[in-house]
Amino acid sequence: MKKIIVLFLLFWIATRVYAFGESGQWSSGWGQGVSEYTVVTQSGDSLYIACSEDQPVSMTLSLKGKKYGTYNQQGFDLVVNGTEVQTPYDTDSRVGSNNFTYTWDALRKATRLQAKTTDGQTVDLPTKGVATALPAWGTPSLIVRQGWISDSLGPLVVATGPDVLICLSLILFILLTIRKVFTFLYYLSLTL
Repeated sequence: MKKIIVLFLLFWIATRVYAFGESGQWSSGWGQGVSEYTVVTQSGDSLYIACSEDQPVSMTLSLKGKKYGTYNQQGFDLVVNGTEVQTPYDTDSRVGSNNFTYTWDALRKATRLQAKTTDGQTVDLPTKGVATALPAWGTPSLIVRQGWISDSLGPLVVATGPDVLICLSLILFILLTIRKVFTFLYYLSLTL
């Protein structure tokens, strides 16, 4: 009886693991501090997006056994609803970060999606379930670090919700307090 239960559990776990990256539709998952989003074609080609607080966003296109994008020598562009976005995963500049933000929003509304590699290959990617898999920009469930600001000013982490409002309120309070202190010092210097 124990063997049957163990086999059943192993089968159940195996089907759950396989469900991430299910063919023909977008999927999302989370593991080891990374939010993962992926789409897999019927032929096994895939687009994988990884978002975390610790590392800049990364995108990897796997096409016919070859990898393109972040951490790979060759890149790719995305064509979303007929609009081409060059290297949407390259967030090491302000323009790159803006392109990624635009691409994310466009992907959520996509009805047509294609990837073009730097060596001339193209693949049509499914759009089924993309709006469900990718959280809306600015929602608490989406945390993205973009690379362009990370070296000098720390990571740009996009998050919203009560925590952000508390932080913004605290910053405003500090700025107003500093202003009052300088105003007081100014008037104090006039009286001396």
